[in-house]
Amino acid sequence: MERLARAASGALVRLHHIGSTSVPGLCAKNIIDMLGETPSLEAVDAITPSLIALGYEARGEYGIAGRRYFSKPPISAVPGFHLHVFEAGSAHIARHLAFRDHLRTDTAAREEYAALKRSLSESDGTLRADYQARKDVFVAALEEELMRASSSRKSSGLSFRPADLSHDRGVLLRFNIAYAQWIAGEVKALFGHDIEKLLGAPIPDYMDKALDKLCAGTPPDGIFYLAEVDGRPSGMGGLRRLSATTGEIKRIYVTPEGRGHQLGMHIVEQLLNDARMFGFDRVVLETGPFMAHAHRIYEAFGFRDIAPYPQAEVPKELHPVWRFMTRDLG
Repeated sequence: MERLARAASGALVRLHHIGSTSVPGLCAKNIIDMLGETPSLEAVDAITPSLIALGYEARGEYGIAGRRYFSKPPISAVPGFHLHVFEAGSAHIARHLAFRDHLRTDTAAREEYAALKRSLSESDGTLRADYQARKDVFVAALEEELMRASSSRKSSGLSFRPADLSHDRGVLLRFNIAYAQWIAGEVKALFGHDIEKLLGAPIPDYMDKALDKLCAGTPPDGIFYLAEVDGRPSGMGGLRRLSATTGEIKRIYVTPEGRGHQLGMHIVEQLLNDARMFGFDRVVLETGPFMAHAHRIYEAFGFRDIAPYPQAEVPKELHPVWRFMTRDLG
């Protein structure tokens, strides 16, 4: 992934993991599908020789107008890659991501699709063609349904922008204080600990000092976003470098007014894309045991539990009850 990101530098503004391997628990071939967003197809054509040098075969549009398609076969245990690139804003990007995100979060749809895939893998000849047709119909019908639903949400105007402390300090401080005060209330109720005593400072003072460090990183060492709905700040989330190979996801928070737009999931997706582009091999995060909705999102993206890591911000007194998670990016 890091070699691909370097070769595609400047030509790809975002790189998404799609296909069956992007959905935890779904059976899949030894092929990783990637979806790239580019400012222009000409930029992709210009870096095609670099991709060929990495072992990819350039297949042009390959039946879909406005696409650049590249494939790299698996070698022994090393997975193969399919790279689909469209210009940013293409409807093809939206449909691919909508399908993937729905399978990650809808158990019934995921199980139905998995059953179709299993039937396809176990069949041959005429039956195989029939199952493939059924699979194509399933995908097309679900994509159409999801795109109709997406169209009805277009007015939400979801967007991300890197935070600028010189302009955004007030809203970021407000979000961080609200985030910490909610955690403090839950920790007090569940475990009897006083967060301000554990932090050694009142929450507003602690967050004001932490904000400069939180937003200090610039790509490829870190980034911090404000998420907006209709131009209104509605959430936040960031990524910082812990080592040459590891990044940490920080402060994912959605305001009460911003809920209902799957904002948390989109923030995680954005930060994972950035982590790949920054060359990280894995990301880590820490999360309170009462953050059940966040846990479902992390698990849907393939995060798994690990032991506490040294750079975690949460006080050590809470480590025995806290969740620490990681996600490999290979």
